[in-house]
Amino acid sequence: MFSYRTLVELIKVMLSDLRLFRTGMPDLIAFKDGQYLWVEVKGPGDKLQDNQIRWMGEFERLGVHFCVAYVNQ
Repeated sequence: MFSYRTLVELIKVMLSDLRLFRTGMPDLIAFKDGQYLWVEVKGPGDKLQDNQIRWMGEFERLGVHFCVAYVNQ
């Protein structure tokens, strides 16, 4: 479940260094039945950027659910 506390922690991360964390957030947030999933979408030949990998590290630290969806068409 996505909590207020989690949102506050994500904002704290962003504010800790705006230069590093102003970009790189996933493209989508999917919600269903009180659950959520942050989704980074990558097309053919696209790869994760350093700022996206940095955010994924913070998501792991905070227990935020995320995935990378690779689209091949």
